[in-house]
Amino acid sequence: MYSLRLKEVHAFFMFLMSTSNSWLQQTNWKKVTKKIPLHEHSPIHKKNVCSWTSLEMALNHCEGIDTELQNSIRKEEGHWKSVLLAIIDIIMHLAMDGSAFRGSNEIISSVGTSNRSGKFLNLVNLVSHYHEPLSKHIERHKKGGLSYFSHGIQDEFLEIMAKRVKDEILSKIIEAKYYSILFDCTPDIAHQEQMANAMLYKTTRMNAKS
Repeated sequence: MYSLRLKEVHAFFMFLMSTSNSWLQQTNWKKVTKKIPLHEHSPIHKKNVCSWTSLEMALNHCEGIDTELQNSIRKEEGHWKSVLLAIIDIIMHLAMDGSAFRGSNEIISSVGTSNRSGKFLNLVNLVSHYHEPLSKHIERHKKGGLSYFSHGIQDEFLEIMAKRVKDEILSKIIEAKYYSILFDCTPDIAHQEQMANAMLYKTTRMNAKS
């Protein structure tokens, strides 16, 4: 291992596993090719390689001194992945159905006692009856933890999904041989012009014949 800052050649395993000096050569670089084989057969190098191998095996099999910490980190990571996947599934379901997400009350603990919670929180509450990580997450939130239930999070997930869909459509249009673009405007309930665009494209698929 070469240090650009120090301009020295260091033994990798000694650098990691030993408290002694790990440098092999600082000057007279012609001799470095002779020193490396000598070092590789030295007892200190073999000892450090064995120490590194043992550490690597212990980490891979979760047998290190921080096993409990690593298990706790993995468990917490799995919990958050499961919770976020459930929330994303609920958002996708409502988005594909064209349903309104929010009510006038965004407090998850008020679901069931108020008819103003909106479809999103009502679905979160329903799914939590059959989804243990989400149920635990709601209990954490009631004690002051992060929720990921706010309208800001919903909007952010919707923007990410919309961008992904848009990018997919655009990639297909770029590949298509023929396409057309249509625009139309109509006033909404507030008498503001709203523009909609539709893209039609033709894809060609080649069927391989064996």
